[in-house]
Amino acid sequence: MTHDKKSAPPLTNQLLRLDRDLTKMLIRRSQLLAQSAQERKERKQSLVDPGQEKRLWVLWQQVLQESGMDPRHWRHIFQTINGLAYGQAERTPDRPLTVYPATSAMDVDLPGPTDTAEARLWSTAALASGQPLQLNGVLANDTLHEFVTAANQVEASLSRQEEQLACPADTTLHFNGATVHAGGDFFNLALVMMLSLPEPGNTKITGSSLLRLEDLSLTTELFAQLGSRLVFLTPGSNSVPLRMERSGHLPAEVDFPDQAPAAFLAALLMAGLRFPRRCVIRWGDRHADAPEVIRALDILERIGVTISRSERTVAIDPGRAQLPQSVTPGLDPVLSSFLLALPRIKGGQVRLQGRLDTANPVTQSMLGILGASGLHCDHDAQAVVSTLQEGTTLDRLRGYGPILPLATALSAITGATLQVDDPAERRAVVSFLDQLACPYKITDHGLNPGKPSAAPELPFAAEGPNWGLAGALYGLRFGPLQYANPGDISSAWPKFWRIMRHLPKPQAAPQTPKTEATDNGKRRRRRIVK
Repeated sequence: MTHDKKSAPPLTNQLLRLDRDLTKMLIRRSQLLAQSAQERKERKQSLVDPGQEKRLWVLWQQVLQESGMDPRHWRHIFQTINGLAYGQAERTPDRPLTVYPATSAMDVDLPGPTDTAEARLWSTAALASGQPLQLNGVLANDTLHEFVTAANQVEASLSRQEEQLACPADTTLHFNGATVHAGGDFFNLALVMMLSLPEPGNTKITGSSLLRLEDLSLTTELFAQLGSRLVFLTPGSNSVPLRMERSGHLPAEVDFPDQAPAAFLAALLMAGLRFPRRCVIRWGDRHADAPEVIRALDILERIGVTISRSERTVAIDPGRAQLPQSVTPGLDPVLSSFLLALPRIKGGQVRLQGRLDTANPVTQSMLGILGASGLHCDHDAQAVVSTLQEGTTLDRLRGYGPILPLATALSAITGATLQVDDPAERRAVVSFLDQLACPYKITDHGLNPGKPSAAPELPFAAEGPNWGLAGALYGLRFGPLQYANPGDISSAWPKFWRIMRHLPKPQAAPQTPKTEATDNGKRRRRRIVK
C-alpha cells in the first residue's frame, strides 16, 4: 500500500513532513548515543552512563513542563529511544544474506529444534532441588547461553557441551551480594529472581537494553507476598537495573496476582522446589492456558512433587522431588513450524525427529494453521512428518499470538485470506508485507495478499526471529530476498541458515566438541552467519 501526499489533507501533509524530520533526528540521536555507549563498552564499562541519562532527562523535563506536558507520560518514550541506541551498541553488524526461491521438492529428515523454555525449566528444577540432571538435544542459542551465564554467576556450575547441558548434584546457590546479568530474555529474568527467594539478602540484577523496556512494577505485589522488595536503580524506571531485597520468609500459600506476567508464575512453580516446606500456589483464569505454566505443571507432575492439583491451584512438596537422570526437551512448536511448512513451497516431505507436545496450546495452534494451509502432519513419540495435501481448498487462515508470523507467510504464499483480530497484530502484518513489497487488500473478511511484482527496495529487516523465519518462507517462494539482520535468526536458532543453504535435502551438522565454561567469564564466541 502507498500513501499519496497530493491527495492528503493539509494537516496530514504537515505530519508527514514533521515525521520525516523527526525520524531523521531520532536516527541521528540514536547514532550519537550508541557511539557514546560503544566507547564506554570499549573501556570495559556498562553501556549506560547514569550521569548522561540524568542530564538528558532533566532537559526533557524542562522542555515538557514549559510546553504544559506531564513528564511522567513521556518517560517511557525517553527510555524506549535510549534503548534503541543501547541495542545498536550491543549488536555486532551482520553480513548480508539472500534467500533464493526453492527449485525442487523438499526431502528433509533432521533432528528438530527443541524447546529452550522447557530446557530452562528443567534446569531450574535441578538447581532448586539440588539434584543432578543431564539435558540432551538442547537448542544452544543465545537465550540458553544467557541463562547458563546468569546461573553460574551465583555458583550454579552448569556446563554445556554442544547439545548437552549438565546440572551437577548438591548445588548451593549464592545470591546474597551477587550481581546477576540476566541478558535480554524476560523468562530468564523471572527464573533468576524466583530462584533467589529463599535466600535472605540483596542481589543486584542487570540486563540488556531489551530488558530495560520491561515494566516490572506489575510484579511488586507478588514479591511483597514473597517477602521481597524491588528497588529500581534508574530514576523513573520500573525495570533493570534493580536491587532485589529478600527477607527469606516465604508464605505457605501464594495467590498469584492477575496483573503479574505468566513467566513469573512458571518460574515460581519451579522455584517452589527450593522452598523449605510445602506450599500452595493459586492463580486466575488469565494464566490458565499460558504455555510456560502448562510446561511447569507437567514437570512438577513428572518429578512427583505435586500433592494435589485442581484447575487453578497446585500444592507442592519439595521434599518429594525425584528428577530423572536425563531428559530431552520436546520440539519447539514455533521454530519447528517453519520447517514443517516447507512442503507448501514445492511439495515433498519434512520429517523432524523429536517429541511434539500436543498438550501445549501453541502446538495445537501450529498444527491447526498448518492443516488449514493444506499440510498434513503425522506425529508420534519419535518424530513429526509434514506433507502437502493436493487439491486442498484454501479459504481463510487465522493468525494470532506466536503463530502470527507463520500464518502471515502461509497467507502470502497460498493467497488465502488472513484474519487477524487484534489491531496491534494487524499493524505487525502490514509492516511485514510492506517491507517485502507484497501487495494486499484489506476487506471486511480480512487481509488478502497478492502476488508481488517487484523486489523490495531495501533489505528485509525482520522485527524479531519469528518474523525473520516467516520472511525465509516468503523468500523461498517469491525471492530473492536480501536480509539486513540475519543474525537475529541465528541468535534464536544457530543451525537455521545452514539448513536453508542445503535445501532441499539438508544433512545433520557434524558434531565437534565445544565446551562452554562454567565460570563467570565473558562470552567466548559469536555466532556469525556465513
